[in-house]
Amino acid sequence: MSERSKAHLKQEFRDGERPTGKDFEDLIDSFVSKMDDQVTVDPVTHNLNIPGGINLADTAQGKAGTLRFNGGQVQVHDGATWGQVSGSGGAFQPIGGGPSVGFTGGNVGINTAAQVPVARLEVRFNTVAPTAVDIAKFGNAAVANGAAGFTDFAVFGHATHVVQANNYAVRQSPAGDVAINAPGIQNISFTHSRLTSRMVIHGTSGAVLINTNATIPGSVNNAVGAHMLQVAGHACKTVGGGTWTDLSDFRAKQDIRKLEDGLEKLMKVRTVRYRYNGKYNTTTDHEEFGIIGQEIREIFPYMTSLGKVIDEATGKEDDVVMFNASPLTFVMVNAIQELTTRVQELEKRISAMEGNK
Repeated sequence: MSERSKAHLKQEFRDGERPTGKDFEDLIDSFVSKMDDQVTVDPVTHNLNIPGGINLADTAQGKAGTLRFNGGQVQVHDGATWGQVSGSGGAFQPIGGGPSVGFTGGNVGINTAAQVPVARLEVRFNTVAPTAVDIAKFGNAAVANGAAGFTDFAVFGHATHVVQANNYAVRQSPAGDVAINAPGIQNISFTHSRLTSRMVIHGTSGAVLINTNATIPGSVNNAVGAHMLQVAGHACKTVGGGTWTDLSDFRAKQDIRKLEDGLEKLMKVRTVRYRYNGKYNTTTDHEEFGIIGQEIREIFPYMTSLGKVIDEATGKEDDVVMFNASPLTFVMVNAIQELTTRVQELEKRISAMEGNK
């Protein structure tokens, strides 16, 4: 049994010839058998299916749709010229035998239309607020253009939040300024080794927390308002004294009244040395100096405020006393003035008594 050319078969089967059984075998072997060669035609699309694959040769002739294998490349003819389809030297090259591929042919553009990409990988977005598809996603991370009014900004964040205008993590303007952001009432945290909080912007109150991720009990839900800067530990600065500088210009003040409290009330204050017991996130490793909140509240109620906390023992909401020592300085000023007046009066009496001798 042999495969025969068309010319040979025409010779054997021309008029007047008497084909033998072998001639018929050669005829059958010279054509494709759909069953034996496993070639099928799709009944709907009429596409030809060849599971064994196709071996392409090289050719100089072609028309639109012709395929060839030339110089290690699969090429297709577009009716005018040959163009690359794929191959070991094409745009995407197999690495290490596959399935990984690499690209070394230049820059890659996505959604760049006919414009040449200017970066190794350039993805162009719409100039409107980002949508679920108008982002570049890398795992859970995503980048996009800014929302309306900030379309020339770059934003980065979790893929579920970047598509929402106000939920990005980082945003940078063309000028270079950077905004760090969190959605809703979520905290913004700066950490060491992932778990150690160094600075937190509290999501609910906006308070800045140093060296902790928990607000000081009673400091946020407080009668005088949230305490916007809270430090877990000691605090220091390199300029000025131990107090904060604040605005004191008379043009910014109203309802100015004399502070009456002085020596008499000051003498009622009991000063103490103590250690915190660990309750309400306090630390126990330092000796502290000061007063007892409940006691000072009886003497100088305006130096204290009440903050709401959940009692650790009962689980119920309770009040804790917060103390602001700043007014105490001015009470002591009044006390010093009172003592000075008394000393001056005593000096006058002594002088008068000495003059009568």
